[in-house]
Amino acid sequence: MSYFTLLKIWDGTNGPAAVKAASTAAIATDPALVVAISPNNVVPTKGALTHNNAAPAATQLGVLPSLANQSPPTLTEGDQVLLSSDLQGSQRTRPGSPISGNWTEAPISFSAAGDNTVIAGVGGKTIRVMRMFFVNGGAVGVTSTAITLKDSASNLFTGAFQLVTAGVYLNKGDGEPYYTTAASAGFVINSSQAVSIAGAIWYTIS
Repeated sequence: MSYFTLLKIWDGTNGPAAVKAASTAAIATDPALVVAISPNNVVPTKGALTHNNAAPAATQLGVLPSLANQSPPTLTEGDQVLLSSDLQGSQRTRPGSPISGNWTEAPISFSAAGDNTVIAGVGGKTIRVMRMFFVNGGAVGVTSTAITLKDSASNLFTGAFQLVTAGVYLNKGDGEPYYTTAASAGFVINSSQAVSIAGAIWYTIS
């Protein structure tokens, strides 16, 4: 012999709770505990505003949030990060591995003391040094020179370090920029002595 009991779910005033087949959509007058989201209900969605602040229609997602900034945003650990684009609408990305085919190569060759511009600045553009090497070819009576890497806006990338005659400075390149100039600034190597410095540099500019 088996027994069963029918239960009524209500709050003493409202109820009993409606139970419907999956093929039947919920309606506003259904008692409490009805699941309002089902395969038979249409739930309106709205996305972010478009770039000109026009609101999308109720069932349109609009654009993904992406902030336009002239310079890359500064992030700290734990930040929730939005997509970022420059003022021309190009999405900012960072290579996960070296993409040397996208780098521009230029020779390094000078023998004057003081600031030597290796890559000239371009208005509104940033130079990113991806790989570089150079050798101190020396000069008569000079055993070393102090080298400082900087940009033409006087931002220092290194302190002054000694490079002896026949000494080599080398950055192998791992996909991340070693040095990034200020917008519009060139990349500069300062030598304290008038010695022959020769090598090559690989960079991007954008």
